[in-house]
Amino acid sequence: MARMVALVYALIIRVAVVPSYGEYYSKGSHVPRKEKVTRLHFFLHDIVSGKSPSAVVKVAGSNRTQAGDISPAPFSKQRLINGSSFGVFSGTLVWEGDREVAVVGGRGKFRMAKGFAKISASFLNATSYW
Repeated sequence: MARMVALVYALIIRVAVVPSYGEYYSKGSHVPRKEKVTRLHFFLHDIVSGKSPSAVVKVAGSNRTQAGDISPAPFSKQRLINGSSFGVFSGTLVWEGDREVAVVGGRGKFRMAKGFAKISASFLNATSYW
């Protein structure tokens, strides 16, 4: 019985040691895939007040989270990219001018999106924004 236990321990240790070397076991060398870089320009229509707002406030408080429409041309309602979205993560203020936010994912046409987005406000009506 003691020999059987010793054999089991020896096999467990042997199995644990083999993958720890971390070598690439293939006949060819590992060549990482080149990432596809796509540069897109979108315009965010962020109308939060009035008769027909285009953005909906998701969370209100000292920090604000909202969702709005995106389109490939400024002040255009043509070709809205319906059903597709991407998520950005950053603490940013609208009136800061040009700024960058991190893109952390997406769905639809923006599936598996990553990178950054440069944001600048082209028009801000401060009286109706809050």
